[in-house]
Amino acid sequence: MRLHALTRRALSQQPVVARRFASTSYRSPFAPKYKTQFNLYGITQDQLWNVSFIGGGMAASLGFFALFFFADVPRVSVDIMQKLPLIGHKFKREIAPEDNPF
Repeated sequence: MRLHALTRRALSQQPVVARRFASTSYRSPFAPKYKTQFNLYGITQDQLWNVSFIGGGMAASLGFFALFFFADVPRVSVDIMQKLPLIGHKFKREIAPEDNPF
């Protein structure tokens, strides 16, 4: 019984100590001045820049492929391919008058 009373009193009388200097460490004035590099989920700006160039190249080549893959679809041929400046005239499909059934 006595031990229980002592522990309760000891726990209630402990002061709350704020740890003010827990995250800072000593820096020598003669040490090199360095800063942590900015990152987003561990990806730095240089890595993001390099990946954006690679991704942009892949997206451009995929778009170029998709455009010419779907060039024979009439909607793509009329709306997109015929409006290209140098090669648009090659995508105009005209039916000869002798092939017209009407």
